[in-house]
Amino acid sequence: MSKRKQNPTAANELLQSSFNLIRDELESLQTNRMMHSRQMAGIDNMGNDVHLVYKYKSEPTELFVGNIYRKISQSVYKIFLANQLDFVRLYDIDGDLVAFVDLESDRATLGYPFRKDGGTAFQTK
Repeated sequence: MSKRKQNPTAANELLQSSFNLIRDELESLQTNRMMHSRQMAGIDNMGNDVHLVYKYKSEPTELFVGNIYRKISQSVYKIFLANQLDFVRLYDIDGDLVAFVDLESDRATLGYPFRKDGGTAFQTK
């Protein structure tokens, strides 16, 4: 083979190797995210709490289930800290936000939505 044909072949092999490394890293990250999600579901009885707020989400939640929302937010915050994440979002089966944690400029904000005056407001800490 000539040098001209070897160089493109070597370059293609190097690119393929690089793509394989990137794919493996992304798969590892995805596996870790799945592990974190499972961990979130089991911590502090969160599954039952999420089911309860889902069941009563049309109620004035700050009065009715506000303590449960706060408990869920604290549980999500524990996962956030333990896994050094930049943000965490927890949604119910309808895709509605239940709790969140955001990191911005080394400061974490955690919170949850609640119904107020016919709309949705957010309680943050």
